[in-house]
Amino acid sequence: MSDQLFGSWMDKRDSNWVVFAYFDWIYSSGMFIQMLECLSKRWGFGTDDVDCRFPDNNSFDVDDHFSGVEFSYGLMYDPDVVIVSDEEFGRYLDMACFKYIERTPGSAEYVRSMLSRNEPGNG
Repeated sequence: MSDQLFGSWMDKRDSNWVVFAYFDWIYSSGMFIQMLECLSKRWGFGTDDVDCRFPDNNSFDVDDHFSGVEFSYGLMYDPDVVIVSDEEFGRYLDMACFKYIERTPGSAEYVRSMLSRNEPGNG
């Protein structure tokens, strides 16, 4: 079994390869459920190498003012960063969860319950 959900994320010709790299890194680090719990509440989640964060328009730091969801890869150096729309974020999260459930079928009910928390009107 692969230790990645998407596997071919290093194809940097795909403008959103960073999103796939994020989910692969989190999965291979064994933190998928913790990540899902945070993202379902629209909290950010990251490690030393990858990050996913949401805007904070109340922050004094203008870098926190953006629209969508930001993914970063390679935080210790010059990171690759991409911002996707909320709709795209939902699609990527759904894809990652589907792949996670394929690999860990016993988690299906819990993962689906976390996804339902991320739907509009549930947060």
